Amino acid sequence: MIRRVWSEQVRVTFWAWVATLCAAAMLAPLTSSKRYLVIGAIGAAAVSITGALLRSRRAHVLVVLLAELVVALEWLVLTFARSEAFLGFIPGPDAISELRSRWSDYADFANQYAAPLPQNPNVTMAMATVVVGLAVVVDVVAASWRRASLLGLVFLAVYMTPVSILGGEISILAFLIGALGYVFLLAADERERLTHWGRQISTAGSLWDRPTEVDEGGLRRNGTRVGLGAIAMAAVVPVLVPTLAPHYFGTSGSGGPGSGSTFTDQNPVLDLQRDLLSQNDAPLMKVTTDDPTPEYFQLAVLDEFTGQSWTVGSRSPDDSVPASGVIPLPNDIDATTQSNTYQYDVTIENDFDTRWLPLRYVPTSIHIDQPWSVSRTNYDAYSNDSASGQSYSFTSNLYEPTIGQMVGAQQSTTAYENFLWTPTDLPAVFHKKALNVTAGQTTWFGKARALQNWFRNGQFRYSLNVPALPANRNIDDLVKFLTTDKIGYCEQFATSMAIMARTLNIPSRVVIGFLQPEHVEGNTWVFKGTDLHAWPELHFQGAGWVRFEPTPETTDSAGSQPLRFTSGGPTAPTASGTNATPNVPTGKATESAAHGANVPSSGQNGTTGRGSTVWWSGPSILLGALVLLSVPWLTRTWIRRRRWSRARGPAETAQAAWDELRDHVIDLRMDWDSGATPRAIGRSLRERLPEDRQVVPALNHLVLAIEQARYARTMRPAEGLREAEVVVAEALSSRQTAGRRFLARWLPASLLRSRRRRTRPSERLGELLVSVEK
Repeated sequence: MIRRVWSEQVRVTFWAWVATLCAAAMLAPLTSSKRYLVIGAIGAAAVSITGALLRSRRAHVLVVLLAELVVALEWLVLTFARSEAFLGFIPGPDAISELRSRWSDYADFANQYAAPLPQNPNVTMAMATVVVGLAVVVDVVAASWRRASLLGLVFLAVYMTPVSILGGEISILAFLIGALGYVFLLAADERERLTHWGRQISTAGSLWDRPTEVDEGGLRRNGTRVGLGAIAMAAVVPVLVPTLAPHYFGTSGSGGPGSGSTFTDQNPVLDLQRDLLSQNDAPLMKVTTDDPTPEYFQLAVLDEFTGQSWTVGSRSPDDSVPASGVIPLPNDIDATTQSNTYQYDVTIENDFDTRWLPLRYVPTSIHIDQPWSVSRTNYDAYSNDSASGQSYSFTSNLYEPTIGQMVGAQQSTTAYENFLWTPTDLPAVFHKKALNVTAGQTTWFGKARALQNWFRNGQFRYSLNVPALPANRNIDDLVKFLTTDKIGYCEQFATSMAIMARTLNIPSRVVIGFLQPEHVEGNTWVFKGTDLHAWPELHFQGAGWVRFEPTPETTDSAGSQPLRFTSGGPTAPTASGTNATPNVPTGKATESAAHGANVPSSGQNGTTGRGSTVWWSGPSILLGALVLLSVPWLTRTWIRRRRWSRARGPAETAQAAWDELRDHVIDLRMDWDSGATPRAIGRSLRERLPEDRQVVPALNHLVLAIEQARYARTMRPAEGLREAEVVVAEALSSRQTAGRRFLARWLPASLLRSRRRRTRPSERLGELLVSVEK
C-alpha cells in the first residue's frame, strides 16, 4: 500500500520540482550570477522529498506545509548561517540574527545597483531563498492540494517581477522556460488523475513498469501538441500583432465662468476644522450611485501654498468651462489607462452652505440648474451662489493606473511648475525629513509612497483632541507636528506630505472633501460632517493627479486607506509625456531648487528605479502565495453574498437558505444526501445538533420553508431564514473539531460539490418513501 502511494507521489512531485526551477529561471535577468539556481535547486529538492514522504503516509496538507517550512528554514541555516547555528545545525537566535543581517545587507546592496545586480553572496542567498519559498508553494498547491492549474497565477506573478522592474527588457526565453515547466506539470498532474478513473492509461501501482495492454502514446502526443502549440502561439502572436498607437483626449472647451469674473475662496479648511473638531454628524448630502465604493468626494482643491498655509488659488475664466457644457478630459492621463465610469445623483441638504460642488475626480458631465464653472486644471466646480438644497447629477471617470505605470512615470512637465513652488525661507526640516524618508528610492513613485508609509508606520497618531490651528497659523506649527508632537488629524498629515513632496520636485496639492459615507439602503449613501477629510494628491506624467493617504486609519479616521494600484507593466506615454524633460522645472520652482535640485530623476544615470525594487521580489512572491491560498475562502464568501443578493421572493430566499446550509454542512466534511427529502435531511441534522431552544426551531423553520417553496402552490412569506441558517450552521460547527472548522473556512469542500458521493437510486427511493415525521 505504501509503495503504491509513494509511486503515485513521485511523478507529480518531480515535475513540481522541475516547474519550480523553470519559474526560478524567469528571475535570472535580475542578477548577473546564476549560481542561485543551483543552490536553490538543492533546497527545493529537500522540500519536495519531504512533502512526498509525508504524503505517502497520508499526512494532512497542513502537516506537510509546516514540515516543508521547517525543512526550508533548516536548509537556509545550514547553507548560509551554519557558523552561527547551535551545534552547527539548530537554528538558534544567533543564526536567525545572522540571516536577518544578511537580508539587510542585501537590501542595501540592491538599492545601490540597477538590475541585473552584480555578483554578491547576499544576492545569491536572497535569490536562492526565493527559489525554496517558491518550491514550498508549488509543491503544496500541485502535489498536496492537487490544484496545479492555480499555479498559473503564481508563475505569472514571477514572470511579471522582472518585466515590471526591467520595463519589459527581458528575453522571450525567460517566458518560454517558465511556460514549459508549467505545461509539463499540468500534464503530469492530469496523467496521474487519469489513472484513478475510467480506462486505465497506465498502472498506478508501479512507477517504472509501462503497461503492455494499453497504448498511451496517442494521449501523450496529443497533449504535447496542445501544450507546445499554446506556448508557440503565446510567443509568436505578440510579435505578429501590431501595437496600436495611443489615442489622446482633446483639450478644447468652450466658454468660461458664467459670471465672467475670477472666483476665489480663501479658507475652505476652516469648515473642515469646524465640522471635525465639533464632531458634527449632521447629514450634509445624499448620493445615489452605481459606484460600489463612493468615497473621496472632492470639494475644493488647495493648489496654492503661501509659505504658511494651503489655500485655493484663483479660478479664472480662461481656465474654466461651464458645468452644463462639455468638460474636456485631462490631457495628462495616458489614453490606455484603465478607467471605470459611474453615475451619481446628489442632493445637498439645506443646512450645507457650500459654493463648491461635491464631485469625484474626474467629472465628465454635470447636470445642474444653477450656473457652475469647472476648473480645467483642478476639475473642481465652484459658483458665487450656494449649492444648499440643490439636486444634481454627474458622471465621473475613475482612473486606475497600474503599478508598472506608476513606477515608470517620468517627471512632470514644466506645465506643473506652479505645483512645485516653495518659499526660499521654508524650514529646512521639510526637505531634510523628505530626503531621509526617501533614501534609496530612485523613482518618483517610490519617493511618494515612502512619504505616505512614513506617516502611517505608527510613529504618528491621529487625534481630534488637539487645538485647532488658527487661520493665520505659522509654518512652525507644522514643524512642531513633524518633529515633536506627531499628533494631529487629516489636515496636518495632508499638508505636511504635500510640502515634503514639493521639496522633492514632485508636483503636489491638497484636496478638501468627503472620505467615506454611511450606507442607507440599496444604492443610496449619506455623507455627514464627520466625514469631511483632507488628503494630498501628487502628479505623475501619464497618470495625472494621484491620491495618497498619509492619515493613519484608526477608530476616529476609519476608512482612510491608500489607493490600490492594479498590476501591470508601464504603458505608452501621452502626447504631453513625449515632450517631458528630466530637468528640474524653471520659474517659480527655482526658488525651491535648494531643497530638491540634488534629488535624482527616475531616468538619471540610466536607471529607472530597478535596483530599489529587486529585493522585493522574494517577499512579493510569498505574499502572492498567501493571497493564492486565500482564494478558496474568498470564492466561498463571494458565492454566499451573491446567493443572498439574488434571492428576491420568498421561494428564492428559502432556496438560498437551504443551499447555504447544504454548503456549510459539506464544508464541515459532513454527509449531505442530495437525493433525500428536506425532512429526511432535517432528521439527520437534528441528531447532530445540541438540545437548544433556538437551534431546533431554526432547523424546523428552514425545513418547512424549503418544503413550501418546492411543493406548495403558493408560499407564505417566511421571515428570518437567513438568521435561522446562521443559528443552525453555528450549532453544527460547535460540535466539530477545530481542525474541521479551520478547513471549512479556508478550504471549503462545497467548492468541489461535484466530487461528493452520489446516492444510489435504491437509497434515494428509500428516502422518498420515508413517512413525514409527525
